Amino acid sequence: MSFDIRSNLSDLNVKYVQLRPVNQNSDNTYAYKKGLPLIRFEINDSMAPLLLNGAQLRVSGKFTASKTGGAALDLNNYYLNRFSGVASAIDNITISSRRLNSVIERVQNYNRLLPSIVSGLHGKNDMMGDLFHQGGSIFNNFIGRNALIARDNDKGMDFSIPLYLGMLHSGQDINVSRTSGLSGLTIDILLKSDANVVWGSDANTNNGTYNLSDLVLTVPLLDVSGSTAQVIEKAPPTMNFNTWSSIFTTINSSAAVVSLNPGLSRVTSVLYNALNSAELGDQNFDPGRLGNMGQLDNLRYTKNGILFPLQYRIDTTDRENASNAQGGATDETCKVRAVSVRNTIEGLLTTSFFNARHNFLAFGEFDANVVNVSQTAGNNQEGVNVDESYGILYDKFGSGSDFNTSTWAVELKAPDVDGTAATSQSLFVYYLNKNTIEYSPQGVNIIR
Repeated sequence: MSFDIRSNLSDLNVKYVQLRPVNQNSDNTYAYKKGLPLIRFEINDSMAPLLLNGAQLRVSGKFTASKTGGAALDLNNYYLNRFSGVASAIDNITISSRRLNSVIERVQNYNRLLPSIVSGLHGKNDMMGDLFHQGGSIFNNFIGRNALIARDNDKGMDFSIPLYLGMLHSGQDINVSRTSGLSGLTIDILLKSDANVVWGSDANTNNGTYNLSDLVLTVPLLDVSGSTAQVIEKAPPTMNFNTWSSIFTTINSSAAVVSLNPGLSRVTSVLYNALNSAELGDQNFDPGRLGNMGQLDNLRYTKNGILFPLQYRIDTTDRENASNAQGGATDETCKVRAVSVRNTIEGLLTTSFFNARHNFLAFGEFDANVVNVSQTAGNNQEGVNVDESYGILYDKFGSGSDFNTSTWAVELKAPDVDGTAATSQSLFVYYLNKNTIEYSPQGVNIIR
């Protein structure tokens, strides 16, 4: 239930509740290597109407990195993903109704989704300010490395990060009351292995590890009373919200077709990114790197084998060699993926490209041209930085596109994927889907 706060100030009592994990140990420290990779927060329900502002929800604490045995890191090759920062330690997040024990949203491979969201919705100024101080995200390799090293061991890197989940950022408050809402929420955060968080050549040699400590969930709640409470209690027991769903797959040939059955009936957009398969699980390389597949000649999206929604090939312009007539030297091949970048940004914004304000997908930022740029560029924090995400918007206004019983597919022509293990690409595909939840004191029913 959502309402205009400006018209109901007298009926509202805003409060920020801080919660410790319900499964915390004696020192409130969590680490994959210690066999405690799950963090659980529980938000209690109430008998009176109680609303949660998901966009302002924050997880706070300290991030500490060290060598095996606790020795301090050297000022060498130790890194976190530049877009995710300390949030790269998160593997999966699950939100469920606490009392009714029903899963509402589960986001897998969160450490791969987050770089695409951050780089597509934020620019350099954001990372130099809010994002750096919130969670250690920074586009500058030197600053990022020194921030991690300087705050290692007992100092730790303080953080306070949002959770980029569809449900929490759906644009309306979440009713967590028992009589007219979801009966409280449980948030489970599953951590990633050390090799997929602190990385670099020295991190690999010295088995770089991490700890999360002093964890607190800050929950912004609205106590509702008076006539507003009566409106909420009498409202239909439903809520509309978004969710991210993920599927992992690989491509191994230059003419590849990724064909998936998401089983979702109201898909708003699809987002995906790629990484060389050989880099997965290797602590030498950035596990959150938004790699490029090399030259990309075109993309075609289909539904049950029919072009959809665009009735033409998406020309990336990579296939055209630059010439003197085009303003470049004859041996240069530098082209902007204008249409592909535009579609990706629209998929993230879920609205027109013209509403975009700043991001890292612009020419001259990280890279918007990947011809003659290696598939492994930037995987060790050296050379050209890359930022390649792909996506398509299916719905700006209505109820989404139905892929419940239909096959979603994308055809990619990438000549540099030549069938060898060195060029094999791992694709992480994410579907943003509209959902409706019907709730009562007896249970919930989620329509996806």
